[in-house]
Amino acid sequence: GEGHQLGVLVIHDIFGFNIPNSKYIADHFAANGFISLLPNLYQGISSLDGWPCTEFESEPEEGDKWDSWWTEITTDGYWTPFHLRVEACIRFLKEEKGCKACCLIGFCWGGIAIEQLSTKGLFVEAASVHGCHEGTANFLEAKARGCNITYHTVPEDECFAVDVQNALQQAGASVTVYPGMEHGFAVRGDFTGNLALREAADKCLTDVVTQFLKTSG
Repeated sequence: GEGHQLGVLVIHDIFGFNIPNSKYIADHFAANGFISLLPNLYQGISSLDGWPCTEFESEPEEGDKWDSWWTEITTDGYWTPFHLRVEACIRFLKEEKGCKACCLIGFCWGGIAIEQLSTKGLFVEAASVHGCHEGTANFLEAKARGCNITYHTVPEDECFAVDVQNALQQAGASVTVYPGMEHGFAVRGDFTGNLALREAADKCLTDVVTQFLKTSG
């Protein structure tokens, strides 16, 4: 879509680029007039091109293989080429597609990624959806660099502890909790047969679209 001259970079979750889940998100933003881009942020810079999965199921996130890969994609050796790839995406959105500003949404592991990216002065708005978070430092640094981050999470998410949620709210962040939902609700599940899941996912994405549209004035 090219209605707002706003770019949206979609950061996939641990399951990566090769299943359609995150592509549906990119399509959703394009349908709302944004110029959306979903890069593959694992291929060529990670030992796995996403954690093994299908659209609906995945290998258990446990064991030595999981621990090793999670460590790999959350340390400096990975983040350096990751940032270079994202910078190339931003150049494409601005120079080739004419975006005047860029926003950012990330899921699960992508929550860690969007907090890092939001501190670089490249984005004006960001949203973490069932993201993994440990403190307030990146939120505050992002705010100082002109990027507002909102957080969308679920009850008792072990990736985003309640005390961290509370600390972020005290620091001025918007944190929305979706009752009855589980980690991954916005991108994985039976959206046809589970009305509550579909409504929660729709509300989440509608709120993020509204957040990003504020950038267009």
